[in-house]
Amino acid sequence: MSDKKDTTGNQRFDTLYHFTNGNLASSTRDTNDNGRINIWTLYENNLPVEQKQDENEDNIMDSLLIFDTEGELKQSFKDPHAEGKFRITGFYEKGELKQQHQDTNEDGKPDYYAAYDEAGLFLTIREDTQKKGYIDRVRHYRAGRLFKVETDTDGNQIFETVSLIKKDKVFKNIIDKNQDGRPDAEVFFDENSDGLVECVEHYTQTGTLERLEEKNQGITILTWFYDEQELLVRGEEDRNRDGMVEIRYLYEKGILKCVQEDNNKDGKPDLWEESDETQAVVKREKDLDFDGIPDFVDAKEQVAAGS
Repeated sequence: MSDKKDTTGNQRFDTLYHFTNGNLASSTRDTNDNGRINIWTLYENNLPVEQKQDENEDNIMDSLLIFDTEGELKQSFKDPHAEGKFRITGFYEKGELKQQHQDTNEDGKPDYYAAYDEAGLFLTIREDTQKKGYIDRVRHYRAGRLFKVETDTDGNQIFETVSLIKKDKVFKNIIDKNQDGRPDAEVFFDENSDGLVECVEHYTQTGTLERLEEKNQGITILTWFYDEQELLVRGEEDRNRDGMVEIRYLYEKGILKCVQEDNNKDGKPDLWEESDETQAVVKREKDLDFDGIPDFVDAKEQVAAGS
């Protein structure tokens, strides 16, 4: 027994239903009204259990849908290139897509795994970007928006780099090479989203801040060094970005005590400024002939008078 229907209202039969013992057994459908069937569906207990599709009508099945006992979509298979090989697999719960696996390099093995939240938006995407048989990047989403990326950059199957993202831009990288749960370095980027590193924090194996690099257009111009209590010890500044330190800031218990400046670029200081506990300058010395010995001294009184 069979039955025909016009589901599009164009006065042409596009769907044919087949019945067995009064129960719906299968159906075929022509969705393009061109006289060629492109959807085949099997039924049990009058509910769909399997559906095949030839979406581009090249006589190659490029889509297969599997339904559960309640007629809800459970799994899907897609052949994106219509070559007779399924490259994309979807997994559903109560008809809603929850996971999708893809074989992006067409080697017969999945290398892309996506998970979806209750709203059908991305939750995570796990990828084998290097096509070496293991996951080397995991992207995390919140309400469908990317906020964190974990990356295995050296191929040791350890996610040592975590990128934090705000407004679709990376604003911080956290690097933990030895995977001890403590960052080895934290890299901060410019707020103007030019992609250039602004600040890099380096940490010891115990997780304390060891040094901080400030950068301008990707070049380190100022480096701060810290002790075990994360108190400043010294700072080194490359003011003209020539790779040489011109100014050194020396600290005691985190308080600036002395500034040393090399003005003639010979690698030796020729200007010294000493500060008190309030970080006010109390003494200034200059080496006028650059022999390493101060030739001129400003005392506290002269400095205060504005000399």
